[in-house]
This record gives sequence, C-alpha cells and structure tokens, in this order.
Amino acid sequence: MLVHGDYRLGNILSDGTEPAALIDWEIWSPGDPRVELGWFLVFADGTNFPGVGREVAGLPEPGELIDIYSAAAGALSDFPWFDALGRFKMAAIMGHNLRRHREGRHHDPAQELLPETIRRLIVTGIDRLS
Repeated sequence: MLVHGDYRLGNILSDGTEPAALIDWEIWSPGDPRVELGWFLVFADGTNFPGVGREVAGLPEPGELIDIYSAAAGALSDFPWFDALGRFKMAAIMGHNLRRHREGRHHDPAQELLPETIRRLIVTGIDRLS
C-alpha cells in the first residue's frame, strides 16, 4: 500500500470543513497504513505538545479517530505499536532539531521549548507499549 509519510492536518487542503487535497508527498513509500494513523494521532492530540501545541477545535478525540478508521478499514491489529512508533519518531525529530540548535548549527531559540514535549512523547509512547 502507498503511504504519504507525513499525514497530518498541515498537509491537508480543505474546502470549508471538507478535505480537498493531500499535499507534500516527497517522502511517500510503500508501507503500512497503520504508520500513517499513528503519525496523524501524534498531531491530533494537542496535549502531546505541552507549551507549544494547541488543541484543534472540532477534531475528534484520538479514540474516536481510531474508531472511525477501524469502521472503514477493519480492525487494527497491533495498533499500540504503531501509536508508539509515531510518538517515538516525533520525539526523535524534535530531539535532533534541539541538538542542532544547541550545537549552534541551526539557531532557533524556539527549540528550547521542546524538552517537555520530547519527554511527554517518549513517556506516552512507552505507555502505549505497556
């Protein structure tokens, strides 16, 4: 199956409240669609980003999104692993960007807001695997 690679609200163009197009396909690949859902859920929950994120009004809760997905695609076997994967992937990306900032390779003081988010993503990822 073809997967987008960065499936999140920021890559969806809409016409009002209806999705109209999915953009930013440069990291597509064959893969498992559960990876896409796990990644989307990272961004669907504003509490994953303490101090830097926000909740999106009108967006269903993560559990409801999983139920909607399952109703359309069938039961999600082993989904906690994919949910954790999305969290660990985002924590790794943020950790890399924070390190680059602290090493002076990319000056961005906003990166100093990320440690709590990185910790939260790792802790909640581990929780998904418990």
